[in-house]
Amino acid sequence: MAAADTLDVYQHGALVGTLFDERPLRFRYAASWLARSDARPLANSLPLQAADHAGEQVHAYFENLLPEGNIRRFLSMRRHATTVFGLLRSVGGDTAGGLSLMPAGEKPREPRYWPTTWQRIAAQLRNEAVPSIYRRWLPASGSRQGT
Repeated sequence: MAAADTLDVYQHGALVGTLFDERPLRFRYAASWLARSDARPLANSLPLQAADHAGEQVHAYFENLLPEGNIRRFLSMRRHATTVFGLLRSVGGDTAGGLSLMPAGEKPREPRYWPTTWQRIAAQLRNEAVPSIYRRWLPASGSRQGT
């Protein structure tokens, strides 16, 4: 299987397992994760085991890491991704649930933070191809709102 067909799943910098782009989606816990004394399953529906998990429970768990509704449609259009795996690959370093999904062999980077303002965020969004449905939440140019 090509590396493009897999994503390594990390939790707080530790490799938890690998997600495989198959129909149905398949997930395997890493041996190093299973060997940890503090290992926990990602979900009750994905118990710790050496055997692969496949099917609806894998799809449901990983789909729930993605945004819903209009945000998801926007991401899908913006990233040209239509499947759960494709969307996770495109946003993998930034999912709900404290997980990072990285291309095989890549490790998540330490988070970097810097101060910003609502005006900077609004300006950045204005410079992107943001659908009009989201523009209503942006402050007007020159607005002091949110400082």
